Amino acid sequence: MEPFPHIERKDIAVLGGGIIGLSAAYAAATRGGDGVRVRLYEAANVGHSAAASSDVSRVFRHLNGPNPLLTSWAIEASSLWDQLSAEGGRPLLRRTGVLFLAHQDSGVSSWGHHVWPCKSVAQWMDDSARVLVDKGIPHQRITPRQLEGIYPQFQDHTL
Repeated sequence: MEPFPHIERKDIAVLGGGIIGLSAAYAAATRGGDGVRVRLYEAANVGHSAAASSDVSRVFRHLNGPNPLLTSWAIEASSLWDQLSAEGGRPLLRRTGVLFLAHQDSGVSSWGHHVWPCKSVAQWMDDSARVLVDKGIPHQRITPRQLEGIYPQFQDHTL
């Protein structure tokens, strides 16, 4: 069901030309067709230093902890990027994979906010892996020794 099906929009203003604003403007323009005029307003220049998406190294990931909804959104976003790439005639998204490193030491006093609501990084990783399996997302977990073999810069030189 489309949001607000009872409202007919003829003029739509989108505030902010970041990835969310651009996506909203694009969706409104493509869904609204010729009967809708979409205006996009951006307070600064494209790529300004305060922009959240100001360079080519933006990442979205499928690894999101225990909440399968976030992973489902990433899957949906991925297919929409494929659709935009096809419409534009060139790839807009490069899938490269990600290396996520987690410390197993229970004495580590802090970790990133993204492990919330889990009590530990290990629980967050286990929950994330379970969601990836449930959603059919290819992934692999590697041991510290395997990591050292793949990425020599992570070798333990204290041995």
